[in-house]
Amino acid sequence: TDASNVEIGGNVDINGIYSQPNSGNTTITGANTEWDSIGGNYYYDEGPPTKTPTFILNTTGTSNFKVNTDESFYNLRHQGTGNIVLDTSTADGGININGVFTKDALSGDFGDGVGDNHSIYLNNTGATTTPFVFTGGTVSFNRLMFKGNTANTVIPAGTYATGDVTIEPSADTTFVLGGNVTFDQGGAGNCELKVFGGVNNIRATLNTTAANFSIDCDALELGYAGGAGVADDYWGTLKCNNST
Repeated sequence: TDASNVEIGGNVDINGIYSQPNSGNTTITGANTEWDSIGGNYYYDEGPPTKTPTFILNTTGTSNFKVNTDESFYNLRHQGTGNIVLDTSTADGGININGVFTKDALSGDFGDGVGDNHSIYLNNTGATTTPFVFTGGTVSFNRLMFKGNTANTVIPAGTYATGDVTIEPSADTTFVLGGNVTFDQGGAGNCELKVFGGVNNIRATLNTTAANFSIDCDALELGYAGGAGVADDYWGTLKCNNST
């Protein structure tokens, strides 16, 4: 029903449509479970009035989370102590999180399967300053992308084991750090921090000055030009006091 919470234990294979209750949450529980909606479709209904449902992965062991490429969630929360392996319908696909992506303090790792290159798009349609709440475990994707336009959006403190962390708003926007950040794949490849506008002549700014936090990364890219024969410019600025 519209206002209910749903808890599902064990494996789930969606061959039709699963519609998230738009006033409640869906929680997946159990050990070494599998959620698979690739054969069907998952969606949530925001309203009207606007609702903010949360899809919760509260599992143990190693669980597979199989979804369609570009599938959208409002809030996605990794709550369990187990590891989550993301698999989309294409090996280089991504998922959209339009509200908040939360990794709880005691949660395990959340990342790609072997040979996959997934992207997580933090679209921040709810205009929060904290579209990513990161308090434990690791995240390890090909790309974690902050795409919202809310002023002073926070990049949480911690160690990111991603390929790239990209700050890419579609309007001039300043982002800040929530603490010291490290981008490190542990020898598996470069972990690059990229800061640039998502459309032509838009500027993304990362400001570390107010709290004197540091950035430790394998590579840093600030803005880029459109390339030969292309007039577009995508601007990026880093304001820093004690960044390395």
